Amino acid sequence: MKRFLVLFLTALMLVTSSAPALAARPEVKYPVTFNGHPVMFDVEPVNVNNRVFVPFRAIFEKMGADVQWDESTRTVTATRGNTTVQLVIGSTTARVNGQARTLDAAPFIQNGRTLVPLRFVSEAFGAEVEYDPATTAISIVDPNWPRRGGRLNLAMWNKPIGAFNPIIVNDTYGSNLTGLMYEGLWKYDERYIPVPALAEAWEWDETNTKLTFYLRRNATFFDGTPVTAKDVVFTYKAIWHPRYIGPRDSGWEDVVGYEDYANGISGETRENFERGIVTTGNLPGLYAVDDYTVVFQLKQPNAPFLYNIAYGIVDSSKYGSIPVQDWGTANDPYNIFPNGNGPFKMKEYVDGQYAILEANPNYWAGRPYIDEVVWRIVAAEVAVGEMQRGTLDYVEFSPNELDAYAAMPHVKIYEFPDMVFQEMVYNTGPNARGEMGPTTDVRVRRAINHAINRQAIINNLMGGHASMMYGPIHPLTWAYTEDVEQYPYDPDKARQLLEEAGWVLGSDGYRYKDGKRLTLRLLYPNVGNPVRQATAPVVQQWLKEVGIEVILEGYDWPTLDEKRAARDFDMYFIGFSLGNSDPDPTGLWDKAATEPGGFNDSQWWTEKSEQLIAAGKATNDIEERIEIYHEWARHWTEETPALILYAVNTLIAANDRLQNFKPGPQGYLWNIEELWLSR
Repeated sequence: MKRFLVLFLTALMLVTSSAPALAARPEVKYPVTFNGHPVMFDVEPVNVNNRVFVPFRAIFEKMGADVQWDESTRTVTATRGNTTVQLVIGSTTARVNGQARTLDAAPFIQNGRTLVPLRFVSEAFGAEVEYDPATTAISIVDPNWPRRGGRLNLAMWNKPIGAFNPIIVNDTYGSNLTGLMYEGLWKYDERYIPVPALAEAWEWDETNTKLTFYLRRNATFFDGTPVTAKDVVFTYKAIWHPRYIGPRDSGWEDVVGYEDYANGISGETRENFERGIVTTGNLPGLYAVDDYTVVFQLKQPNAPFLYNIAYGIVDSSKYGSIPVQDWGTANDPYNIFPNGNGPFKMKEYVDGQYAILEANPNYWAGRPYIDEVVWRIVAAEVAVGEMQRGTLDYVEFSPNELDAYAAMPHVKIYEFPDMVFQEMVYNTGPNARGEMGPTTDVRVRRAINHAINRQAIINNLMGGHASMMYGPIHPLTWAYTEDVEQYPYDPDKARQLLEEAGWVLGSDGYRYKDGKRLTLRLLYPNVGNPVRQATAPVVQQWLKEVGIEVILEGYDWPTLDEKRAARDFDMYFIGFSLGNSDPDPTGLWDKAATEPGGFNDSQWWTEKSEQLIAAGKATNDIEERIEIYHEWARHWTEETPALILYAVNTLIAANDRLQNFKPGPQGYLWNIEELWLSR
């Protein structure tokens, strides 16, 4: 029987050995692993009468059990396969398949969390529990659950652009692969909260200007080389290097010494700056204290800074001799088959066809249960048939395909508001030929906004599986506001604005100025997203009705990406997935992001915008930040460098053999090492 799972998730000079001493490495009391995989708890385990108690939901779900809580009887019920375990708060009597068992201590509620005896619940499901008194580490081993092995079969609609280096990749399809091969210092958990990854802990000092990361001692690259603080220093220096070609050199101005390094003044030799060589040498604001401790020192508090420290860490021993401008290109010998540190490593890659990744046996969080992940380039219209035959394990699909997937008895449908939005980006600066086109006039951009009926797109093309998003701050963040210029559908207002801009209606129904017709090129991806493809001609017709000629140009994603990077467009469609839950727009709408390789290819920025973005980072007071971002959003919508078409509800169809699948805004494969296949 099919289940529709709807998740509503809401928010969130060199330094040498004389570097200052730091606080002792944070200790984790009673660290727990399940089949070698760490178990994350939102509250620490508690020792009661020499029995360790843990939050019930985290441990039961880690073991693959379905969990229910009955408030009226204060009873926890967990079921896995043929085993059902029941525990009652305050009672030392538990039941396993109806049979009474006596506990040494009763479950209890502490700080709003229900805690249960770890050993009892583990052994009730047939697992073995080992305790190491020297380290207080607890290991749970369940030989029967989950099933190990198998191949996860996945589809992507377009081939990746080709960069698989984690600080260079800038497309969703490449990120599908890179995200499995590399890991950063932290990652999101199921609650969309940052949790440890390559770093086992981090802390800010009392001034909120020093951020210290403590790395795991068991984290290694694929070849067994330890991941060290020097690799972290190396990775972020590469992003800051003057010859870096990727999109992530934005938002680092508060790091002590960043500007001197980014401008080629200090931190490397002149030759290294000229050649593009990066070294592991420390900087004043980025330094390794020892092999497993690394510090970022800021000039002032920067509230969203942690979210900048999530990129995959690269192996300095491999990339130290490769110019940074070659990373992720054909001159990068480690691009496709890297010495990464993630849960999977590349086994086979055929450009434009497929990629096969195999489980990394040395992954710090334990070898994944699944043996291989296969990504194939598959047309969206073909994916329906493949899901029906069971040759794909999950696909993201468009609303017009819902009925087809819902009719499949072996498929579950997941729907959730996502940190994704569809937008039409305007070119507000010179185009590829150095010309200032019509969309450089804000009146033209505002007119276009009023000419497009976004609610009709949501109702008719998205089938209601989307929502209006007014402005550039996503509704799932804590700073969203609708107190901005909303640009309701109003063709008469559009015509008025075009007249004010000097575009006069001609006898042929199109507008002219200085003898030139108002003609705009709209670029859109012509594969992979049926709704976006259907939206293009609809927008063309709406703009024709107010006197604007639109020439549609459909391209595959790599071609469109080249054109947008070259500013060879008037408008283009793109779906954007936000990388984190903080509303700071650095990297998307700031001046630095307009540089070649950056994400802000609208070329829009203003002094007011820059000042507000800086102010939003300079305070940790949430209320102050909300007020600042509301003002920034109002300014952005007045300038309207893009039109946000809608915020997306993601729809996913998953084969019911895929177990522990919990897609959400934090990603679809965020817990890849814990996914498993029932057959």
